[in-house]
Amino acid sequence: MPAVGRDEDERERNRGGGRAAIITILILAVLGLVGWGAINWYTSQTPAIIKVTVPDLKGMKEQQAAAALTSHNLKGNPSRGASDAPEGEVFDQDPAQGISVNENSVVRYTISSGPEALTIPNLAGQSSDDAIAALRKQGFSNFKVVPENDPAEDKGNVIKTVPAAGQSAARDTLIELHTASGNVDVPNDLVGQDWAEAPVRFAALKLRAKRVPVETADKSPGTILEVAQAGSAVPVGTEIEVKVATAPPSTPSVTTEVQTQTQTVTTTITGSPTPPTDTATTPPPVGAGNGNGNGAGNGNG
Repeated sequence: MPAVGRDEDERERNRGGGRAAIITILILAVLGLVGWGAINWYTSQTPAIIKVTVPDLKGMKEQQAAAALTSHNLKGNPSRGASDAPEGEVFDQDPAQGISVNENSVVRYTISSGPEALTIPNLAGQSSDDAIAALRKQGFSNFKVVPENDPAEDKGNVIKTVPAAGQSAARDTLIELHTASGNVDVPNDLVGQDWAEAPVRFAALKLRAKRVPVETADKSPGTILEVAQAGSAVPVGTEIEVKVATAPPSTPSVTTEVQTQTQTVTTTITGSPTPPTDTATTPPPVGAGNGNGNGAGNGNG
């Protein structure tokens, strides 16, 4: 006969295993639901990533650039820097135009503060070619040679720059190179001055003064009457004639001697006055003798 007790135990074990499986399935189902809910919750809390295209900011003013970024849901980070672009305009940006970035990304852009300021070097005494080469090396690009009548430097060498050496200027600033022309201007303000002034003035201009005396009684001796080529440009080293007043020679005095005929007055007293007679003394005739010693020249001794 079969053992009744054993069958009951086996059935009981089978029922227990079934319950355990059901419980396990239920637990797994609950865990699955919890996980699915957690995933849905997390997904609902993370915003979707939106891509936007960076706009072109170059050439815009600062406020325009900020408005363009805002309209694309982007943020801006402006800065300033030297540039040849007009002052106040954007000349650089990062990321560049057309790049796709996440919404609310930061775009850095640089606003021009004007051209970079450079220092003008001292070029006095250099040739114009050497001076231009030095300016190019410094970063300048705009030059103009201006000849000037000045004896300070040899012909073709730089006298000064405009703007002056040591000043700051943008790299595209026009730099004037004033160079010696080899000529100087003859002074036009010497007439009426003393001759002693002329050699000093001419020496400073590297000219030579030639004194030309002019006799005149109208001006004090030594007064400059005329300067040749006054006010004109002449080559350095030119000899300039300077007319200078000199006193005319003195005129000698003329003495006139007047000879008068000598008159002899003879008076004879005979008791009564006798009118005086004028006897002119004349030389004796040629060949007359004094034979009797009384002054009669008749020869009758």
